[in-house]
Amino acid sequence: MASTSNIFSGKPQSLKTYLHGLAVVIFWCALPVAAITDPTSPLGGSAEPEFKQESEVAVVVPVPQLESIICMSTCRAVIAGQAVKAGGSVNGYRVTAIKPSEVILRREQQTFNLELFPNDIKQ
Repeated sequence: MASTSNIFSGKPQSLKTYLHGLAVVIFWCALPVAAITDPTSPLGGSAEPEFKQESEVAVVVPVPQLESIICMSTCRAVIAGQAVKAGGSVNGYRVTAIKPSEVILRREQQTFNLELFPNDIKQ
């Protein structure tokens, strides 16, 4: 029977005990790698989550609510609690026009019409 000496104690040790200890060390070293892989990921898929760049993430900003319109010599509107005039902005939306019954907002390439009294009022 072949025997080797234990590196730490200098005592003789069987090859079977040495291989058993080596297998335990390899198992414990491989354990963190096994914990990283996601068993629910698709076959051939990456275990690493994909993070999108900030420019790729769509930010949804709700259209502010029109509260009132006040017209004297010029019209002003109260939108989301802020008094604004044409050319101003609220929550990233540019106020392009204020009419006696509606306000037109623009954000990027979209136009939004906020009506003070919608046409679908039920009586």
